[in-house]
Parts: sequence; C-alpha cells; structure tokens
Amino acid sequence: MNAVVRRAGGAKRAIVGGHNTVSTRNRIDLAERRVHRRYPAWLDAALHDRGASVLVPVTVVDISVGGALLQSPHPLTDGADVALSLTTPGGTLELDGHAVRTEESWLGPQVHIGFELVDPATRLQLFRLLDELQSEFTRGQSDLAKRRIRQ
Repeated sequence: MNAVVRRAGGAKRAIVGGHNTVSTRNRIDLAERRVHRRYPAWLDAALHDRGASVLVPVTVVDISVGGALLQSPHPLTDGADVALSLTTPGGTLELDGHAVRTEESWLGPQVHIGFELVDPATRLQLFRLLDELQSEFTRGQSDLAKRRIRQ
C-alpha cells in the first residue's frame, strides 16, 4: 500500500512499497530507509573505479553489510562499478560494488557505495570487521560517558 501525507513546511511522509520515507522539499531521509546498521569508521582504503581504471585513496567514514560512505578526492558517476580494498586485522578485504551517489560535503566529495556480496568468505570477513568496529565504538562511548561523569 502506498500513502502520502503532506505536512507543514513542505515535508511529506510516505509509505512506498512498505518503506517509511520522509521527504523534505523532495529530499528523502535515507536514515529511515536503511536496511543495514551503519558502523562509524575512519579507515584508510583504496577504491578502484573499474570504468576509468583508476585506483583512488579514500577514507571509509561509515560501513555496513550493504555499503559504505567514503570520503574521496574525486566524485564518481552514479552506477559506476567499483572495488573497495581495505586492510583489516584478518587481512585485506576486497568488496565489489557500485557507486550509488556522490554528494559534496565541507570535506569534499562523499561517495555512497553499495556492496555486492556473493562470496561467503568475504561476507564473514566483513561481519568480523563490523563486529570489531562496534566493539571499538562501544568502548569509546563508555570512555566518553566516564569522563563526563567525572567532570
């Protein structure tokens, strides 16, 4: 069932194909559409744009089972076939995917990529990385809370 409710200020709330979305002046709030939890990261990586045969150093800002947000020196064309390579405690992780979109930020281009996970070993390696990132994030939050309590 599809439904759209208009709200003050130009915002719209819609249920489209079972997904709850919010559009403010035609910009969809992607956080409400996410299927996979994103884990904050600040990891050095390399992105191979297969169409342009270019290897670009990038920073992984956040990552999930379904994709990642990258800080990149160059924008990518939507739909471009890419391979993300990053070093993990378990070795090098190679993730195939495609560019979903590029946005400009105050830091420069941010590229959203979607992963195409077919290999069970790669999927397991990604799960291990996400588990480690979650543990680091939890430790960091705990340390921050302890410092605030002491103040």
